[in-house]
Amino acid sequence: MKLRHILYASVYVKGKNQYHQFHDGILEIEDKEEIKELLKNQNIEEVKEEIPEEEEAAGDTSEDIQEVEKTDKKKGKQK
Repeated sequence: MKLRHILYASVYVKGKNQYHQFHDGILEIEDKEEIKELLKNQNIEEVKEEIPEEEEAAGDTSEDIQEVEKTDKKKGKQK
């Protein structure tokens, strides 16, 4: 997960167990307990990573799968 420091680009912030350094205002961290502790700081926010529309279109295959299932069922009935 990415966190962003609103005020400073390069700063150290104390989490629950250790200090974390923000580079260009961004910190990448996976420890959920540390994330929770850091988000208590009003100057730190979670970066929402948006998926580009092209990737969303490529990743959404649920409709294609449903169409194939319908086609298979129709073929089964014709036999």
